[in-house]
Amino acid sequence: MILLLKCSSLLFLVCTLLLPLILTLVVLKNLSRFRFIVYLLLSLSLGGTVLTTSIWWDDTCTQLQIEAYGYDLDSMTDTDRFAQVAPENIQTVKRLMISHMGVGWPVKVIFAYPLYMLYHIGIFCFGLLFRKVYSLA
Repeated sequence: MILLLKCSSLLFLVCTLLLPLILTLVVLKNLSRFRFIVYLLLSLSLGGTVLTTSIWWDDTCTQLQIEAYGYDLDSMTDTDRFAQVAPENIQTVKRLMISHMGVGWPVKVIFAYPLYMLYHIGIFCFGLLFRKVYSLA
């Protein structure tokens, strides 16, 4: 189960990174006017959805991993929380708990969204530049 969770997280990461490339190819190939506006609207909506889903899934995946190891999130003491965790997995669960604590996934989305949009715009500008250089050659 843990391998399946890690593979699905990797799939979301790949989708997050490939979406701007796919959008750039589609918009530059099919549209001649208002390319940037259409690309911006598509990237704001689709990119925001994919980014939000990816960050939410990462947080949920960490929580599912913690529960799969037997950690009890509802207990009051550390002894009760780690009662069902195998001794060889205690360090792994502690590492997962440290990565799970802190800023929640909605705040991560708010901070990541502007950087992700810069990535979208950079890919689009690179696509335009590549298209101009390729058409001149």
